Amino acid sequence: MKLLIAAACVVIIVAGGWYGWTEWQDAQAEKLAEAQQQEVDERAERFRSAERNRECEARVAAWDRGERARLADEFGDYAEKVVDNCRYLLAIPAD
Repeated sequence: MKLLIAAACVVIIVAGGWYGWTEWQDAQAEKLAEAQQQEVDERAERFRSAERNRECEARVAAWDRGERARLADEFGDYAEKVVDNCRYLLAIPAD
């Protein structure tokens, strides 16, 4: 009888350890996946930010060269505000 109780205790301890280990592994895998996704998101945001900066630099340069018709066609009455926002984003002083 003592042997049966001891065997049952061993089975319970082993099952609990196995369950805890698998839960820990799943949590670690989830954390790793979240960290990888966050890195991908941060890289994408940096790319979008760099792309946005290049677009803004081109808009400000075109505005300063007097090529305002293209921007006016693209943005209408808001073209000057778009250029001002780009200047603010890039910290380029107005002429």
